[in-house]
Amino acid sequence: MTRETYHGWTNYETWMVGLWFNDGFDKHSGSELEADDYRDWVWNYLEDNTETTGFVADVITDFMGSVNWAELADHVRDAHKPEGPYGEDLCRNGAVIAECECC
Repeated sequence: MTRETYHGWTNYETWMVGLWFNDGFDKHSGSELEADDYRDWVWNYLEDNTETTGFVADVITDFMGSVNWAELADHVRDAHKPEGPYGEDLCRNGAVIAECECC
């Protein structure tokens, strides 16, 4: 069985949410983002900016149920991962991950 993807993402819904929301995280919040945080942030935006009942709400709820929130959070965290002076990845405490003893 072949798994279908969309532009390298799990599906169209995940790609679309990432397209609209990935740039909304600053370096600090993005580096510690979890899937539930990402989902809550998008849902809060939707609740503030769309109908909460009726057809549109049903369509949005169905669409959002297909989003891979963990994939989106991983992408944002990777984009905001701190780098050392030679491009190596750093742990949350600023040590080079290959040499880290704290995490």
